[in-house]
Amino acid sequence: MKPIPPEKYNGVADLQAFHKFMNEGTLYVKQGGLTKDERVDRLSHYLGGRAYHYYTREVSLKSKKPSLSNFFKGLFNHCFPVDFRNKQCQKLDNFAQGNKSVRDYASELTKLFTIVGTPGEREQVTKLWYGFCKSIQKVLYAAKLNPETSQWKKVIREAEYHELAERVDLNDDPLTQSSSLKFHGHRH
Repeated sequence: MKPIPPEKYNGVADLQAFHKFMNEGTLYVKQGGLTKDERVDRLSHYLGGRAYHYYTREVSLKSKKPSLSNFFKGLFNHCFPVDFRNKQCQKLDNFAQGNKSVRDYASELTKLFTIVGTPGEREQVTKLWYGFCKSIQKVLYAAKLNPETSQWKKVIREAEYHELAERVDLNDDPLTQSSSLKFHGHRH
C-alpha cells in the first residue's frame, strides 16, 4: 500500500494543524521506508509559508539533517509564539468545565496537558475533578470516588452517567402516561 502524504502545513500557530502534520508526516516517511537522512527533506515538499521558511533557513543548508523529532521541535518553536506554552499554562490553571459536556471538558483538558507537558495521572485526575461543576463533584463522592485515589477513566465514566441522568426528563416517563400505553395479549 502506498503511503498517504500529509496535508500541507503553512506554519500557522494552530496546535491541531501542527499535530496533524506531525502525525501524518511521521507516518508517511516511516511507511515510505525512507532513511533517517531522507525524512526531513521529503517532508519539506509538504511545507508552505512560515514553515517552509524555517526549512530553507534552518535545515536545508546544513549538511547534517536533524532527526524527525528535532525537526518538529524546531518547526514548532519557529511557528508558535515564544509565550505560547506559558499562555496555555495559564489557561490550564484557570480551566474548568463551565457549560461544556463532560466529554468536551475532558478532551480540552487532555489537549492542554499535552501542550504544557503532561503531569502525572494523579495531578491530571485532581485537575479534572476540581474543574467539574459542583453537582458532578458531589455525585463522584457519592459514588465513592476520590480525586486522590480514583482513576481518570472511572471518574469520566461516572461523570458521564451523571450527565446522562440529568438529561432524563421525568415528564416524558411513559409509566406516568398510562393513556399512551397499550398492553396486548396478557390477562391477569
